[in-house]
Amino acid sequence: MERHWPLIDPGPQIWTLLIEVGYTTSHSLLEITDADSINALADSIGIDPNQFLLLVGLLKHHRFKPISISKLPDISQDLLVALKNNGFKSNRDVINMLGQPAHRENVGRELDTSITELETVVSVSDLMRKPGVAKTKARLFRAAGIHSLATLGSVEPILSSLVQ
Repeated sequence: MERHWPLIDPGPQIWTLLIEVGYTTSHSLLEITDADSINALADSIGIDPNQFLLLVGLLKHHRFKPISISKLPDISQDLLVALKNNGFKSNRDVINMLGQPAHRENVGRELDTSITELETVVSVSDLMRKPGVAKTKARLFRAAGIHSLATLGSVEPILSSLVQ
C-alpha cells in the first residue's frame, strides 16, 4: 500500500483531468489494459504514465467504498443530522464538500457548528479511506497527531521500522 502514497497529493488533480476527458468512473479506467492506450491517455492529460499505472494499481488493490457518515466516529448526533439534511451521505461527500478550509468555514456558518467539529469529520473521513482503518484506528491515529492520509503516509515507514 505504501507505494501508492505518491498519489495522495496529486490524486484529486489527476481525477479532475480524467473526468475532463470523459473518465468518470474507476471502472472505466480499469478497462484500459494495453500499454499504448495507457501511454496515450497519460500523454493526453499531461501526467506521467507511471502515475496512471499507480492509480490503476490502487483501484485494483482496493476500490475505495464510501463509508456512511453514520459510521464515522466522534460526530455529535446534532451535527450528523445537520450533515445528512444538507446532502452529506458518505465520507466521500465530506471530503469533496469540506476538503478546503474555506468550504468548512461556510458550511460551519450554515450548520451553526464549529470549524473544529468539521475538521474532525474531515480528518476521520480521510483516514478511514485507508483499507483496514475503522473507527478505533482512526481515533488512535488522531490521538497520535495523525489527522490525514498524507501525514500517515509520511510517518508510516517510521512506524513500520519501530514495530519490526
